[in-house]
Amino acid sequence: EAAADTARRLRSEVQGPFEFGGVAVEVSAAVGVVTHPDFATDADELLQRADTATRQAKQAVDGVQTYHSGLESESLRRIGLASDLRRALDRGELEVHFQPKVALESGALVGAEALVRWPHPTYGPLSPEEFIAIAGSTGQLGRLTEMVLAEALRHSVEWAREDGPLRMAVNLSPRTLADAAFPERVAELLAGHGVPPDRLTFEITEDDMVTDGSRLAPGLDRLHETGVRLSVDDFGTGYSSL
Repeated sequence: EAAADTARRLRSEVQGPFEFGGVAVEVSAAVGVVTHPDFATDADELLQRADTATRQAKQAVDGVQTYHSGLESESLRRIGLASDLRRALDRGELEVHFQPKVALESGALVGAEALVRWPHPTYGPLSPEEFIAIAGSTGQLGRLTEMVLAEALRHSVEWAREDGPLRMAVNLSPRTLADAAFPERVAELLAGHGVPPDRLTFEITEDDMVTDGSRLAPGLDRLHETGVRLSVDDFGTGYSSL
C-alpha cells in the first residue's frame, strides 16, 4: 500500500501542467507496482512484471496498478487472442454488422454504420474495445480496418437505392489515420467497388480529435481531398464545444 501511495503521489507530480515554450502542457502517466520478493526474484523479473502492471494501470481509474498473479493470466489471454485474431482474419471469421441510420422526421433509411464483431469460438462474443486494442498493439489494425471497409462498400452497392449506393459510415482509429498510405488505399477500394466517395463517411471520436488533432490533420486533409465525408463521433463528451 505504501508503494501504491507513493506511485499516486509521483503520478500527481508529473502531470503538471508545465509551461513549455509558452504553452501549458499536461502529461498523463500510468504506474505499475511490483513487490520483491513476493512476485519477483531478480531485476529482469521485476521489470517484466512491473511492465505487466503498467499496461493494466492504463485502464485503472487512478492510473496505478499493483501487480498480482491474476494479471499474468490476463496477459496470456491477450497473447492468445492476438494469435487467434490473425487466424480469424485469415479465415474470414470476423463479422461486420450494420446499424441503420434513419431520418428522424420521416423514419426513412438514409444509411448504415459498419460495426465489426468477433464471435470467438472459446470466449464467445468479445467486446470490440478488447480485440481492436489487441489489433492495434500487434500490427493487425490496418488489415482489420480494410476488411470492415471492404465489407461496408460491398454492401453499399448490394443495398443500392434509387439515388445510388447506400451511404456507409466506418469508424477510424488514430493509428489508422496516421498511416500515410491509408488515403490511397481508400481511393482504390472506392474505385474497385464503384462507390462514389461522398457515399462513405469516416467517424473519428471527439476524444481522439482533441488529443491527437494536430498529428491526425494531414491524414484527415488527404481523406477530405478524396471526397469522403468526415464525422466527429461521440460528440458532446465534454472536450469541445459546438
